[in-house]
Amino acid sequence: MRNTRQQDDVRVTRRAEDELPPPAFRRHPLTCNWVLGSFAYNLVRIHKTLRVTPAMAANVTKRRWEMSDIVDVLEAYEAKAAN
Repeated sequence: MRNTRQQDDVRVTRRAEDELPPPAFRRHPLTCNWVLGSFAYNLVRIHKTLRVTPAMAANVTKRRWEMSDIVDVLEAYEAKAAN
């Protein structure tokens, strides 16, 4: 009896999933870039029409952050995760 193409695709996919490390050890290579970009967009960058950062418009923060503030937050998070 011959396998269908769909069955072969499922087998290959499952085999590839079995070879991956556990999710705790997997990280998407662009995760850090995405996080920094999100922080910068929401906390540092002034929106043209709002004339404030999106976080200030949403009342998340009362001041415009600087990149050094974001670096401090990320370093504190890494230090906490290391302990």
